[in-house]
Amino acid sequence: MRSVMSHDTAFFGASTIFGKYWTRHRYFDYLIDRENFRLSFGKSFRMMVYLDNAVANGPAAVRGDVEADTKTTNYLINHLGDIKPELTVFVTTADMLPHDADENSPIIESSEDAYVQNRINMYKAVNRQFGRVLNVHLTEIANPLPEFNPLLHTLLNPDTVKKGKLPFAPLERHQLYLPQRIMGDVERCIPLGIPSIIPAMPELTTMELVELFAPKLLDKLPAPSPEDPIGSCRKSIHSFQWLDPKDGYLLTREDQIELLKFYFMPELL
Repeated sequence: MRSVMSHDTAFFGASTIFGKYWTRHRYFDYLIDRENFRLSFGKSFRMMVYLDNAVANGPAAVRGDVEADTKTTNYLINHLGDIKPELTVFVTTADMLPHDADENSPIIESSEDAYVQNRINMYKAVNRQFGRVLNVHLTEIANPLPEFNPLLHTLLNPDTVKKGKLPFAPLERHQLYLPQRIMGDVERCIPLGIPSIIPAMPELTTMELVELFAPKLLDKLPAPSPEDPIGSCRKSIHSFQWLDPKDGYLLTREDQIELLKFYFMPELL
């Protein structure tokens, strides 16, 4: 007798920044968080959205307690088999991809950085366990809470900056992704049947962001160093679905700057 797939949908990480926005605009039958995670065991879903721990709780916060991240990630991996989705939207970071990757780039097999290794392990487990997965690789989350983006938090609160140089590389490249985009971008991807998307935003250096949001902090930036991180310059082979001509980005540099102003400093518009 043929089994009947459920029509139910589920969102794992419903009380997070991404979850609150998404579930406010779209209905999900099950809103899952750590407290009721076991409610999903043995259930079948037509579609589920699953947030990686770093996306759910903030990359900076998760990096701050890698031991707890490892325990959480391993627990989630061990229970993936208890959930039966037809389609999984897995929202993770781009940490398991090279800094200049696109969707055709292979993921990094292993890393000495335990935080990155946890992202790799979760990615591999989700794609091994579930048949149909859309992997969404976020480059850098544009949320000004310190647990998500310490740079944005600093620039939007310049009066709290103490004496001395800022701990940010002036030429590091940032591809800031606004959480408010996630639902629309994913819904555009699902009908395409693609296995992954890097919703790549145009790059802005630390110095350019300081000039935009907190120019009085420019003299607090350290001098460039050969050891400074390069940052992210990832692109998407699917960018033409958003923007023509195809240049790897989902919007223009000018539009990215205007959106950042709109959400974080509308008085600049």
